[in-house]
Amino acid sequence: MKKLICIILSALLLFGGTCVYAESSAFEKALFKLSALDILPAGTAPDAAVTRAEAATAMVKLMMNDVAWSGEDTGFTDVKSFDEFAGYVHYAKAMGIVAGNGNGTFRPFDAVTINELIKMSVCLLGYGVTAEAEGGYPAGYLSLALRLNLFKNVGSAEDGSITAADFVFLLNNLLQAYPLEATYGADEYKKSEQTLNEILLERKKTKTVKGLVTAVGKAVLKGRQEAREDEIAIDGVRYQYDGGDN
Repeated sequence: MKKLICIILSALLLFGGTCVYAESSAFEKALFKLSALDILPAGTAPDAAVTRAEAATAMVKLMMNDVAWSGEDTGFTDVKSFDEFAGYVHYAKAMGIVAGNGNGTFRPFDAVTINELIKMSVCLLGYGVTAEAEGGYPAGYLSLALRLNLFKNVGSAEDGSITAADFVFLLNNLLQAYPLEATYGADEYKKSEQTLNEILLERKKTKTVKGLVTAVGKAVLKGRQEAREDEIAIDGVRYQYDGGDN
């Protein structure tokens, strides 16, 4: 049985004799992809604010299936070991994605700014050293982010604040980027031949499938075979399905 991340561009299902066409907006499609990868919750509102803890959590999820957290020191005085995001912030610091504020704090509940988010993104992809050499924070990171095409569909307010919609688009842009990877046997890095999305799917052993949804459990397109409760059929091919509203 195949496990999948399914991206539904348009779906046609028959419910009680009524044909229902569902087409998602660009935000909904982008969020669905992230929620299927367990990076962001499906119910994220586009105009919601994004905290620094939420940003760090999503960044780590882009790099790791999950975190093994035994409640040790997080590395920040204002991130307690029992906070639900503690493990993610800890690993974000360990991987060089975040560094805190120089006084031992992280300010997890503050809204993340576009400059902070771009720095996290560039460091996540392994280009932090290059960004520092090109001017450091924030100019060097912003310049590099432009070259990596991280700003597609992403905006910010005059004060640098962003919405969840901006965050969702940025994360999707990150998935299409090629990170740096260590060269075996040499103290240097090279551009990966895989996008972050391909690496993540490979790590999760999942498959991306695009097509016409012909059945979700017992909800079936007319004339097609129904699936089991834990299955979804795309173009007549059945896959395991973890559920969800999308």
